[in-house]
Amino acid sequence: THTHTHRKAHRMAERITLVSWNVAAINNNPFEQRIKWDDDPRYNELMEKVEHFIECPGDNDVCINEVFTTDMFEELMSSMEKEKWVGLDQVREIWESDYQHRRIVSNFLQDKVLGKKRLVSMPDRLTNTVQCVDKTMLCRPTIINAYTEELPSVEVWFKKWMHFMFETEAEVFGQKGAAKQRICSMLKQIKRSKYPDITEAEEIISVALQTVALAIFDAVMVHMLNTLARSYWYQIKMGLFKSIYENKPQRILEILTSTYACCDVICLQEAAASLIEQATESTLNDTFFIVTPDQVDGVRNQNSLVFLNRATFTECKEVTAEVLERYNAHESLRLDDGDMFALSAKGTDGVSYFIASFHGDTNGIASTPAVSALMQCLHDVLPDHVPLFGVDSNTHADSKPKTKDVKEFFVDIDALGLQSCFKDAEVDEMYTTFSARTFLQPQFQKATRSADIEHLADHNPKDHIVFRPTDFVLEALTRDNTGEGTFIPKSVFPTIRFPSDHAALLCTLKRQ
Repeated sequence: THTHTHRKAHRMAERITLVSWNVAAINNNPFEQRIKWDDDPRYNELMEKVEHFIECPGDNDVCINEVFTTDMFEELMSSMEKEKWVGLDQVREIWESDYQHRRIVSNFLQDKVLGKKRLVSMPDRLTNTVQCVDKTMLCRPTIINAYTEELPSVEVWFKKWMHFMFETEAEVFGQKGAAKQRICSMLKQIKRSKYPDITEAEEIISVALQTVALAIFDAVMVHMLNTLARSYWYQIKMGLFKSIYENKPQRILEILTSTYACCDVICLQEAAASLIEQATESTLNDTFFIVTPDQVDGVRNQNSLVFLNRATFTECKEVTAEVLERYNAHESLRLDDGDMFALSAKGTDGVSYFIASFHGDTNGIASTPAVSALMQCLHDVLPDHVPLFGVDSNTHADSKPKTKDVKEFFVDIDALGLQSCFKDAEVDEMYTTFSARTFLQPQFQKATRSADIEHLADHNPKDHIVFRPTDFVLEALTRDNTGEGTFIPKSVFPTIRFPSDHAALLCTLKRQ
């Protein structure tokens, strides 16, 4: 083997295969995205019933005080008084003159102004799933997260909700380090400077007001699902919970092991810290170097990773800091922890490779500067290396304000001497997402009706494998939204078997 390695020294392998896959951060709300679940027709039935309830509520559009009762409001007020929160008289006035008389669907769930004021989505973000110092998670009793206890009625829900909000303590990381605090103390004022739809008077009382709005929202969600599907909604939720939440890291590793174990390089984005631990203990570790970043993001829990095939590579060294140094020198839009991971790797062919996995911001604005920083690092630090990047650039098919157009991205990287695996493809052959939000989440304006999914789904060319055309020619490219190396067009994902809202990309590159 020594002479074999020596003979091939400095002659790059004829072909290299690379898979890039944004495995998607674990979503705390199993109901948020429309999924494909062929084995249980009750899922589609439930989604259609919810949609009908929202769009044509009819007699179901009862007053809020028939769901979230006056007694519940008084008990909530009593707890907020003990907290000495500001503006409780004004909150009572808003309840008595306005909120309690509103219809649950037409005047509350569908109220766009409430959405713009963030009176439900802001407290939901802060209390939906609380990450504790010991890595456990506390879930608010609600339909829209991974809370696993049954909620057979609004009355049962309310007792659990009050206990969670006002009595449950969690040890969490704050600005001054780890500290114990009750959930209700995590709520923050909604600032008019950031959300101009909130009035000055509402900003002052916003902690108490958002708590009431969140309680109403959660109550209406529990009421709606028990009205529509009392006998089975909980079973559907638990099926989703197990597939796309609890067993997600395990399923990702199953797909990588069964479909991609022959690849030379695996680039992942948005991987949970638990995936790194499980990969290290799995059979994948026999085939690949599972390279752990120096800085693992366990808070957002979204990490870019690289696995290197032991038959193709002999050693590697992390150079993320060198890339970030060059990125930060020019860019005001900061990358989040875990978004960039870069390695210098020595191939068994004697060639040095510069391999990076990168996850861009939602609008794709950071993608060109990130690739530019990678190439600057190549030029300054690793001039003899061959670059290969797996990138979730979050580029979009259509040119929209404040988003990165995919064709513009191609022009940008061409100027850097690079090309995407999709350079010559039609837009329809490029998309790596096809997802739609349901109505079971707090931002109704982002929901997509079943009839509109084909036209309005998030349907964009977000993911790319990037290389130098002077090094390689693209020999083969496949997208995968099944976990089996195949792609079903115009079909939503994640599915019950494919746990990400991004397709995996597999690229075979032939040496020029």
